[in-house]
Amino acid sequence: MTSAFIRSLSRWGAPRLFFLLYPVLVTALLTFGYPIYQQYENNIKDTLLAQEQAHINSSILMFKKEMFERIGDLNLVSGLPILKDYLNTRDANKRQALATYFQQLAETYRRYDQVRLLDIDGREVVRINIVDGQAVQVPANELQDKSDRYYIKEAMQLDAGQLYVSRMDLNVENGRIEQPYKPVIRFAKPVFDGQGENAGLVVMNYMAGGLLEAFRDAMARRHGHHGMLIDSDGYWLSNHDRANEWGADLARPEKRFASLYPDAWPIIANQPEGQLETPLGLFLFREVNPLEFAEIPMPHMQLRQTMGISHISGANNDWKVVIFLPRAQIQAASFLYSPINQLLIGLFFLLLAAVLFLLIQRNVQQRLQRERDHKVQAELVDLYEHAPCGYHSLDDEGRLTRINQTELDWLGYDRAELIGKPFHQLLTEPSVARFRDYFEQFKACGQLDDIDVEVRRRNGDSFHVSISAKAIRNQQGMLITARASSFDISDRVKMAQQLESQARTDLLTGISNRRFFYEQGETELERARRHQSPMALMLLDADHFKRVNDQHGHDAGDAVLKAMAETAKQSLRTSDLLARFGGEEFIVLMPETTLTMAQEAAERLRSLLGRATVSIPSGETLSISVSIGVSMLEPGDKDLDALIKRADNALYQAKAAGRDCVRTVNGGGNMVQQAS
Repeated sequence: MTSAFIRSLSRWGAPRLFFLLYPVLVTALLTFGYPIYQQYENNIKDTLLAQEQAHINSSILMFKKEMFERIGDLNLVSGLPILKDYLNTRDANKRQALATYFQQLAETYRRYDQVRLLDIDGREVVRINIVDGQAVQVPANELQDKSDRYYIKEAMQLDAGQLYVSRMDLNVENGRIEQPYKPVIRFAKPVFDGQGENAGLVVMNYMAGGLLEAFRDAMARRHGHHGMLIDSDGYWLSNHDRANEWGADLARPEKRFASLYPDAWPIIANQPEGQLETPLGLFLFREVNPLEFAEIPMPHMQLRQTMGISHISGANNDWKVVIFLPRAQIQAASFLYSPINQLLIGLFFLLLAAVLFLLIQRNVQQRLQRERDHKVQAELVDLYEHAPCGYHSLDDEGRLTRINQTELDWLGYDRAELIGKPFHQLLTEPSVARFRDYFEQFKACGQLDDIDVEVRRRNGDSFHVSISAKAIRNQQGMLITARASSFDISDRVKMAQQLESQARTDLLTGISNRRFFYEQGETELERARRHQSPMALMLLDADHFKRVNDQHGHDAGDAVLKAMAETAKQSLRTSDLLARFGGEEFIVLMPETTLTMAQEAAERLRSLLGRATVSIPSGETLSISVSIGVSMLEPGDKDLDALIKRADNALYQAKAAGRDCVRTVNGGGNMVQQAS
């Protein structure tokens, strides 16, 4: 009908038709366009707020997960048997062993600036500092009295089973704020001796700088970069202007949220969450209780009430995440506030008449062309979506811009859940760093072939894929899109892992085999020589093992060997290297172990095995005993065989002495007196 009407009017000529239709069209556009534009601006605000809410939610989840893991570390350390042994005996050797363990823990985790044990008077008993990236034990004459520190006073008031989390503040050493500024959160828990008496306090200084940097990085990827973290008094823990931070610690009350945004602070301070529009712009805020774990989407997470978190810990960490969208930034997202767009609108009305003429002529042609294009596009989409491999595209920041249905089926996500998200969020933690390195190389060279990464499905399972990618660049050589294909190689990786495990594991006992022992042992030997640290080696052999096989069968012998391996694993330290050396013979390499420690460990293991009973397939139980030979690393030893030979000599002497005993020989082959 419309086409027929226009054709009938065309006999009037172009000028008359233009003056007839143009005013009508402009009036209609203005009438219907204004409310649409109002709704458009409201949608801009809603879209920006929705995006910022996602940033807030992800940041809060990051805070909660980090705090939960640190509480897990504290509970692990406070329950260590080596700590309980020291508290029950106050033995200097056990104190040193505890300090060594703390040092290894700090070196391994690298999240704690200090790991300490304090007595009930608030004095440090053991303290490990991180200095230039290395864990260092503080000498006894440099240990400090921390009884006047607020977090020690508060933590000392806790009951058994409770734990304490301080507020986040700048670390203070010897009465002064440490330079450069070092944000810390102290995790503390009372510890008790064997009589149930309060014996002191375990304190772990968590270096919160990394957490804040992760928050700032997340905020730097959002609109305007105005992301803030404030405490309950309105002081900034993190601010886009770093000069505004730590006003409370630096005694600078003017460095508060209320000073910069006086109109917004009363509402933000008194409401748990919400949004607020002021003449300056939009504020989106939400309360953060980092010690409340109920909303963390992991089934193994416990609620705060079951973790013993003290009430004062929650009060210490009452934060708010605030995101500020300046009004100029909101306007910049609107079409009409752009000078270029205003010019385009003017051009639009000038060109409207010409477009009107062309529209009728091109209408039929475009409709036919669209039908052809739609058919071709549908075929291409079907090929893309249901290909036997995964396809996805990334922008120059590594965010997903496209993904096919095959890969979505692998991952278990809907398309809308992934588009715009960083691809590395789909990877397991060990693969994230590798992907980032490869992506930087890819942006430089434009080609990537067969990299292996581990991807996590929505249900938490993971699988390995091989990814190849090619860069699409603009005329200036800048990366526009990374088009990648991926293949599920889980079966191939699983087979490789199985082969690797079989190559280093004794199939009967599940512990290391002789080959893996030599590989790892040579590394430990080189480390001991380099650091001039003591190291011991044990050879242990089941007494009368042939009699077990002869009288009860090889299945009974296998049960004995499994029981020996399991008992040895429970008796030894995690740093000790245990392996089946052959037949009924086992070998243990003990780094950082003195002669006395080695003899005590050997005697403890011999005693445990002597008390153990083994259930065999016939239903009977057997008692076992072992003979143990011990040797120590000596200056002239060039390889493991030197230690093994002396330990074998000591084992021979133990068997000659009647079995079920421990013997130690030195480099000259002479017997060393056993520890009493």
